[in-house]
Amino acid sequence: MEDIDYNLNTPIGIAGLQVTSYHYRGQILGDTIYLERLLDSVIASHFCPEIDKQKEFYELIIANERMSFSNKIQVFEYLFKKYHKDFVEKHPTIFADIKNINDERNMVAHFLLDSSPEGIERFNKEGVFGFVKFRNGKETIWRNNTTDYVKFHKLHLKYIEAIQGFLITLLPSENTPVDKNNLSEEKLL
Repeated sequence: MEDIDYNLNTPIGIAGLQVTSYHYRGQILGDTIYLERLLDSVIASHFCPEIDKQKEFYELIIANERMSFSNKIQVFEYLFKKYHKDFVEKHPTIFADIKNINDERNMVAHFLLDSSPEGIERFNKEGVFGFVKFRNGKETIWRNNTTDYVKFHKLHLKYIEAIQGFLITLLPSENTPVDKNNLSEEKLL
């Protein structure tokens, strides 16, 4: 039986492989959850102009398991291509990029870590780890915790900032009549 190095301060062997892949998975999932919540807010604000209705729509329909992230991306794409062409012109690759982010999210959420002898060896020598995809055969998709995460994190940040900027434009301005008796932090999404 092979000795396993359980010293988590030393990124070698299967323990280092597991810890590194868990870190990568957590980073990708955390970033994507936030991006998904922003899409939820955009969709809710489109269909429900009133804050109370937005909150209800958000809680009952959008921000739960009733609608997949993939479906939200499709709705987001439809709405923005139809109603917000200026935003799409500023961010021409947004839909392909968000679909790519979703594919990465699905991979880290559902694919098996390659802990085979080859997977451990590649991790020890190259610092990469693999996610095994089973569909009409077996394919290993290799990732580097630093370079691949930075690539996806930059994409997340780019679109988080852009969508937050869009949502800010939906807030009432000084010239918009606001019922001051009906404002509270609790009503904001």
